[in-house]
Amino acid sequence: MAAALRLIGLGAHPLRGDEAFAVRYWAQSPILTLAPGDGLAWREPHPLGVYFAFFAWKTFVGDSEFAMRALSALVNLLGVPAMYALGRRLCRDGRIGLAGALLWALAPNLIWHSQDARDYALWAALSAVSLWLFARLLVRPAGSRGRRADAALYALATLAALYAFFLEIFVVVVHGLAMTLLRRERLRLWLGLMLAVAIGLLPWAGQAAALAGSGYRGALTDATGDSPWRMAAALLYGETLPGVTEGEDQSAWLAAALLGAYLVVFAWMARAHQAAGALVGLLLVVPLGLLALAAMRMDVFGPRYLIGATPALLLPWAFALVRTWDMLNAPGRARRLALAPVALITVALIVPGAASLARYWSADYHKSPDWFGLRDYLAAVVRPDDGLIVSPADAQTGALDPAFEYYYRGPAPYLVLPYPGADTSAHVVQELAARRAVWLVVSGASGEVDAALRAQGVLISDEGAGRSFLVRQYRSHAIKAGEIDAPLALTARGVRLRGYAISGPHRTGAALTVLLFWEGSAPPGLTTFVHLIGPPRPDGSPLWAQDDHPPAAPGRDVYRLDLRGVPAGAYRVEIGLYESNTGQRIPLDAESGTPAGDSVLLATLVVTE
Repeated sequence: MAAALRLIGLGAHPLRGDEAFAVRYWAQSPILTLAPGDGLAWREPHPLGVYFAFFAWKTFVGDSEFAMRALSALVNLLGVPAMYALGRRLCRDGRIGLAGALLWALAPNLIWHSQDARDYALWAALSAVSLWLFARLLVRPAGSRGRRADAALYALATLAALYAFFLEIFVVVVHGLAMTLLRRERLRLWLGLMLAVAIGLLPWAGQAAALAGSGYRGALTDATGDSPWRMAAALLYGETLPGVTEGEDQSAWLAAALLGAYLVVFAWMARAHQAAGALVGLLLVVPLGLLALAAMRMDVFGPRYLIGATPALLLPWAFALVRTWDMLNAPGRARRLALAPVALITVALIVPGAASLARYWSADYHKSPDWFGLRDYLAAVVRPDDGLIVSPADAQTGALDPAFEYYYRGPAPYLVLPYPGADTSAHVVQELAARRAVWLVVSGASGEVDAALRAQGVLISDEGAGRSFLVRQYRSHAIKAGEIDAPLALTARGVRLRGYAISGPHRTGAALTVLLFWEGSAPPGLTTFVHLIGPPRPDGSPLWAQDDHPPAAPGRDVYRLDLRGVPAGAYRVEIGLYESNTGQRIPLDAESGTPAGDSVLLATLVVTE
């Protein structure tokens, strides 16, 4: 179940910017990552193990969306057996372990991060494995064997979790506190293991020391920017739970209510299993407190930085599920008393979890902007002799969204504007003079560029590129020879058509831009028509799209054919002239003087879905 929920649709959505950054830069050669001074390992606060893992994975499986997310999805599956073993060990009941494994498989937050090419899902799973092995040392039945093997495996798992995420150190602190409070006689063993782990962490410590002086601030909020109860609800149900997403007005009371329900089941478990209650309580409180302290210096206060505490959120609910099941199957008063926990579990666990998953899998939820749509649109319209302008995601540094760099592969060069220290207007003038067309990917930061393009050039098209983006095409006032895709020599009443060009995706829902290039002045009273002709419509008409207006002669004349509602199939683009008052079509003549009829076929094309 966990594998299916994590692998189905893994490549259906484009990469987020953070994912694209990981695919492009985390997975680059270790020679670049570890380069002294400017290597990513000394600027980006993720342990060396993540960089090596992503590099090795990308080398062997490729860099597609599915391939790179599969690393998170597959490693996160380790949490399923880890939760089973942890519940069985701490609560001495395999059914509680099985319920914990089920909750791990279904946890919306874990599914979200498992379908994300980052390291949070890896950390959550490796931390759970380390916690289970720690529990084997903490709660050890009398006369059991394999103590040395358990100790060695625990040290290795802890080392792996620390190399997956720096903040695993908070969980290791919890291990030490739990051993001190619950099994002081085994504290020396644990300290010896931590000494061995510390030796393996020498590169980790060196990297952490370098990062401490890097000036990294984080990308979330400080310790006052988020509420602990909202963070707990987000960890259990995911950011896709309606009302829990940061910034929604109802998030505070909803998250507080869900946290209150959790505290009830936590107290129920802690009363029955003191060691489990103590370990879970420490795992909830200590990392949160340490993160709040860290957030006093950096903007890192957010749910993702506590995902290592996920087992502590799931285990009490697993306990409650099993004990409620037992009460329901007991006779008399116990069965009646079970109605209260049934209601609590349904309202506080099942309903929110199902709502969060339903939102995540719905067609209306989008994990990232529609980079697929932008990629396909630009591939259909941009030519090598064009220019492309995109705005930076970070106006201070001029850095692009890494997802754009991942998805855009040409053919035209792109220019980043506005850029710190750059003369936007001068660059726009230069681009318009040198390029057949200049395409602008519109964003919140592109207002200055758009204004310069409107002042210096001519707007040709303004089209949606997929679900999320708008792309505008500009050209210089002067017509360049390369703009005419197909020359023509047609005349009618003193106006001459030199040629035409057609651009745009040949796809249902898109739009075609038809450019006609005229010489001479058209007499008053003429109208140009551009028609899309195809198989008969339900009403019998073969006309699927049209654009009519007086010819902008002399010069470049822009027409638009809307393909919304146009089914897939073969179509013809035809043009002609007619009298505006009477609708009478005007005969066209070829250059030789031969009549060309009252309409001319420009092109045939195939519209796809």
